[in-house]
Amino acid sequence: MTRMFWKPPGSTLRFQLNHLHPGVIRVIFNSKPVCVMLMVVVVEEARLVNIGAKPVEDYVFETILIFQEGSSTVVLKGSGAFVSKAVDVYNALVSRLGDSIELVKVDIGSDRFRGRFKSFITITVRKKY
Repeated sequence: MTRMFWKPPGSTLRFQLNHLHPGVIRVIFNSKPVCVMLMVVVVEEARLVNIGAKPVEDYVFETILIFQEGSSTVVLKGSGAFVSKAVDVYNALVSRLGDSIELVKVDIGSDRFRGRFKSFITITVRKKY
């Protein structure tokens, strides 16, 4: 929320950040502290769906339930032999939900797992409202 206010000509208005308490801002008007504001930043974390041996429709259903619970971003992660299944889950989501979801990003790479490299894919999707 943004609040507009009028500042008389010739007066000074300063905002001081408090380095000991991040997110706290002091408002100083004509060299006198007026109030303390608290900065709040809401960050929504993406929910993770690990793709494994279950059928594709189970992961599609799980993702739809996550969207219905209120989360707007879901990460589908497939590792090793399940990389192609993660892509299948994304394609099934697109065919079922159509234009109500969007592809945010795709990451591919490999992780070291028990002394060996294991490939992975992460597909981040967001629900459009």
